[in-house]
Amino acid sequence: MSKKVLVVAEARDKSLRNVSFEALTAAQRISEGGDIVAVTFGSDAANYVAELGKYGAVKVYAVANKELDTYTTDAYFQALRQVIEDVQPDAILMPHTAIGKDLAPRIAARLGLGLVSD
Repeated sequence: MSKKVLVVAEARDKSLRNVSFEALTAAQRISEGGDIVAVTFGSDAANYVAELGKYGAVKVYAVANKELDTYTTDAYFQALRQVIEDVQPDAILMPHTAIGKDLAPRIAARLGLGLVSD
């Protein structure tokens, strides 16, 4: 059964981080032919849409907001919560980074979702 998977893509120094592409590759396996949706944050977010599409995202949410150029848990949580409510994914993949390790538990707890991490 195909699944809709949301991938949180991270950028640093005006380019997508390699872990974002790794998450997109994992999403292709998990989705079983379903849609892969990506989200990226910050004032340069729109610059990454085409590249995320090349790696399998059928839709990309570019949350272009200068306040998201620097990570804060609350700001990212609010932005990601809105995307999750719109997408209604079956699974959410976040890179195993400082941001992912901080944000994933908060998303799971506040939205009542399961969490698997290493």
